[in-house]
Amino acid sequence: MAPGVPSLLWALKAAAERAEAEGGSALGTSAVPPVSVEISTAEAARELGCSEGYVRRLARAGRLRGRKVGPVWLVAEAAIVAPERKDQAA
Repeated sequence: MAPGVPSLLWALKAAAERAEAEGGSALGTSAVPPVSVEISTAEAARELGCSEGYVRRLARAGRLRGRKVGPVWLVAEAAIVAPERKDQAA
């Protein structure tokens, strides 16, 4: 490990703890959880009961919220789970 790396890591840890204690990362901002969790096309296909190729086609067509990162498609988990929750609530 490079000589300055341990001190940098400790400084980052201290800054993160301060931000958490203050409720945000800068004055006037709140700590907000991530809006979306992304899952692989394999996981989405398992949840939907279809093939990975079909999930990729849905994402490419904009019918399923997702994005391509390099050669891999990631799908918003909320796009998969939300309809199921609506059915359970009814």
